[in-house]
Amino acid sequence: MNYKKNDLKYWYPKIKDIVPTPKTEIVGADDIEFIKMLDDKPVEGLKNFIDKMKIAINKIGGIPCFIRTGQTSGKHDWENTCYLADIKKLGKHIFKLVEFSFMADLFGLPVNTWVARELLPTKPLFKAFWGNMPITRELRLFVDNEKIMHRQPYWPAEAIEGYCKEKDWRDKIYEIQRFDNVDEMRKLEKMTIEINKSVPGYWSVDWLDTKNGWYMIDMAVGEDSYKWDCKIA
Repeated sequence: MNYKKNDLKYWYPKIKDIVPTPKTEIVGADDIEFIKMLDDKPVEGLKNFIDKMKIAINKIGGIPCFIRTGQTSGKHDWENTCYLADIKKLGKHIFKLVEFSFMADLFGLPVNTWVARELLPTKPLFKAFWGNMPITRELRLFVDNEKIMHRQPYWPAEAIEGYCKEKDWRDKIYEIQRFDNVDEMRKLEKMTIEINKSVPGYWSVDWLDTKNGWYMIDMAVGEDSYKWDCKIA
């Protein structure tokens, strides 16, 4: 796992002026021993860090907003992790993200980068998982050497199975998996290639369909990214 390149602080400054992205503020936390939170021990510098996060949140427009680490958002637990609607609960959301990060990988994901992001106005079709996460139309493109290598809707049906209470979710997920607009796809591919020019190598690039158009929301080294067979590949 290439933690350095997957870190949002590595790739975001290189692409933020090239394609549409959410308003984003990055907060460093190299000196904070977040792991102590999990043992209910005092964490030196935590209060100052939370204050910096509050400032960052104000800069991107306030709440509700989207928060994450440089590596992950823990989005499946949406209402307890990345989706922040009450500034008074910021500390609890940080705890849940720390908890998820240390459980998400064999050695734990790094938590030295934190991010406050604008909550984009999306067009969710239904909600899933234990945090009532809105499922929206998203696309992941794999690119290497300025060439599109693979195309896939972000959400395979198998990822939702067993995690949604809505009876008609299967019909809806097939709707968000459709990418039959050729001009739309070409535009997203072109922007992905522009990203690859600034961040060379093999990458996955994630796009989110919003009420204001498509936004690039995440990327990671291709070898570290989930890939599945689909009709648009």
